Amino acid sequence: LDVTVVLLENTRGILINIKKTNSQSSPVMQEPGTINDCLTEPWMKTLSAYASEARTYYQNVVSPPDFERIRIDGYLLDEQRSRHFRRLAFPIFDRGDAIGVLGIGGSVAALSDALLPDLIAHVKAKLGGIS
Repeated sequence: LDVTVVLLENTRGILINIKKTNSQSSPVMQEPGTINDCLTEPWMKTLSAYASEARTYYQNVVSPPDFERIRIDGYLLDEQRSRHFRRLAFPIFDRGDAIGVLGIGGSVAALSDALLPDLIAHVKAKLGGIS
């Protein structure tokens, strides 16, 4: 699977990239050490669905994310079809607290409609065993 995977740690309501895995041809995404506090990023939207300290950032945003939908689904799919790019964000928990986000990014071809349901189910099952 030609994707980039990032592991982001929740640090007082912002995310810090602590690990990145990719191949030479997978999409360019943030490097370890990058601070993620951009409200338009799927990582912050996902963290904010579960972490109240992050959700406060969206108080003055005209169209905040659908946090309830993210909690129901257990992930966020960010479609950037104009760029032919998709990103998935999955919350990571420790004893019920959102401690981070696992992010996966790839082309629409790599993260195809046919592949997404199985990939999402697989990642959710694996992360459910971590909590």
